[in-house]
Amino acid sequence: MGSMTIVIILVSTILPIALVVVIMGALMKSQKQTDELLRTGTPARGRILQLGTTGGSVAVMGHRHLKLILTVEVHPQMGAPYHATFEQLVSELQLPSVQPGAEIELRIDPRNPARMAMAGVGAQGMGQPQAAWGQQQPGYRAPPAMGPAPVAVMTPQYKSAFPMMAIIMFMTTVPIAVIMLYVFVDFGSMFGSSSSSSDDDDEKSKSDSDETDSDSKKSKKKKSSGGVCAQAAACCKVISGGVADDACKNFEKGMPVEGCRQALDGYKTAAKAQNKSCD
Repeated sequence: MGSMTIVIILVSTILPIALVVVIMGALMKSQKQTDELLRTGTPARGRILQLGTTGGSVAVMGHRHLKLILTVEVHPQMGAPYHATFEQLVSELQLPSVQPGAEIELRIDPRNPARMAMAGVGAQGMGQPQAAWGQQQPGYRAPPAMGPAPVAVMTPQYKSAFPMMAIIMFMTTVPIAVIMLYVFVDFGSMFGSSSSSSDDDDEKSKSDSDETDSDSKKSKKKKSSGGVCAQAAACCKVISGGVADDACKNFEKGMPVEGCRQALDGYKTAAKAQNKSCD
């Protein structure tokens, strides 16, 4: 029962930790792929056409990120514009900027143009300057389109938060497991029984000759004890003439051997005086 209780407590403690580790591992792997794409992907401009949500979110150190479904119009550096849909974790602090119609910076996988990630919000160069009188003059050169600098997308920082999460998991699970083990498991009886069994094994490992001698001595002592006390009880009945038979039986109920021997000597003397024999 004690072993089963220990197993149940340990499983109930380790299982939540294992689940958190598995979930965190999957999230970190997915975010690692996104970070890799942001570093090595081909830059492109884009515009958000439609915004949806998967219903999933991740909170890291109190900072929540929502998993969004973005449908965008992609303007690659080389090639015609096209539409694409992808999912990405976006900080809730940047949600007001990530809305349909917003201009964004993208990073596209060179091997798979449908795979992309949003790198920043507020891409430059999407809009065209309005026509002005100077543009109609010969030799006029339009200035480059200027706009606000794009704001980088905030990504979940799992690595920096993992040590704190490990400490929190340790502080919330291990003390509870220790308390449950202390309350529901009797370690004293478990260790006592194991120690006694180990002592028995040690005793059994002794030489057979010592055990045989000890057993023979005990049996001889028991036999001699029973014989003397039985003789004393029988002699008591002889000299009492059956009057004190119940009292005579007490010699066979745990009377010390020395006491039985002394009583037997006295009864034999009394039997001789009555011309009776206890033999």
